[in-house]
Amino acid sequence: MTHNTKFLTGPYLRLQNIGERPARRVSVAFDCDIAAPHSGRLINDLCLFKSLLFFAPKKSNDVFLGTTSMYFGTGQPEQIRATVQYLDSGGRRRPGHIDHDLRIYTDLGYVRRHYDPPGIVSKSGAADASKL
Repeated sequence: MTHNTKFLTGPYLRLQNIGERPARRVSVAFDCDIAAPHSGRLINDLCLFKSLLFFAPKKSNDVFLGTTSMYFGTGQPEQIRATVQYLDSGGRRRPGHIDHDLRIYTDLGYVRRHYDPPGIVSKSGAADASKL
């Protein structure tokens, strides 16, 4: 099992079964609270992390945490420890800890695509930046 954090359009958590066999009764406990970007709901409380009864081999699930500026601008944790536990195919409990220091991403820039959303174009044909 892995727990991965990537920054593409923004940070997200990935729970992935890297094994060749299914994992059962998967749980992930975080050492801090992580809130969803718009609702404020705790990511920690998602069923995905609390009690995943069956996790197929080579499968993954991602949970988007917002844009980089949103994540770091709202006081989200910069250091996270995830404790992953699961039962292997032999019924043995397999625990592991994964430590993430997200501060390394705070000074990295990211590229945003320029696009003109429908309905936000001025009469001259240029995007109205005040509405973006």
